[in-house]
Amino acid sequence: AQLLPPSFSTYNNLTLNNAAGTTGFAGLTTLGLLRVQAGTFTSSSTYKDVQIDIGATLAASSGSTINVSGNWTNNGTFTPNNGTVHFNGSLAQTIGGSSTTTFNNLTINNSLGVSLGTDIAINATLTLQAGALAIGSRTLILNNAILIASGSFTSNANGTVNYNQSSNGQSIASGNYGNLIFSNFQKTLPGSGIVKIAGTFTAGAGGGHTLTDSTVEFNGSSAQTLPANFTTYNNLTLN
Repeated sequence: AQLLPPSFSTYNNLTLNNAAGTTGFAGLTTLGLLRVQAGTFTSSSTYKDVQIDIGATLAASSGSTINVSGNWTNNGTFTPNNGTVHFNGSLAQTIGGSSTTTFNNLTINNSLGVSLGTDIAINATLTLQAGALAIGSRTLILNNAILIASGSFTSNANGTVNYNQSSNGQSIASGNYGNLIFSNFQKTLPGSGIVKIAGTFTAGAGGGHTLTDSTVEFNGSSAQTLPANFTTYNNLTLN
């Protein structure tokens, strides 16, 4: 195993190719590409582009923040621990790769937006600080909370958002959904804005959802069926 020296804190491109593993430090910066080619790289730092190769692992230091200003390509494994990944680029960014990335906390703070090129899951909190998280035709799994400041999300009609919290009370955000999935627990619908569904609504078996002041709109371009196990709406629009 190797340790990166804290006295050399800034790299242009940095490749980690040690099967026994490499450990970074807080304050490490890469201006170009961080590539984890082999082994496990444990880090909490500031990067432009991130690439995790097949068989390699990027592990977030416990409780840390990883800042990413470029693109994220995960073909291996990302271990989020209890850290935060913060996308804060000045150009449009993409989260891609052949592997599903599971984040702990994920913050989107890019006025030009972040697009999904692969499926992602978030175990703790998704914060949409600025710009749009473009789901496209991919799947976003939310295992906990979503917080929207000045940001938003968009989805194609065949994109999916799965509110997958395993306890009652998960809040649903207003916005434009493709397919919308609820886990088998009670949800809290938004008291302002509209939950717009262009695809399929799978309501789960929770029942007893909090509906105060909420509006649900079905606005698909092909025929839609309302789920039989979601029987009560506050406001319902068919469009």
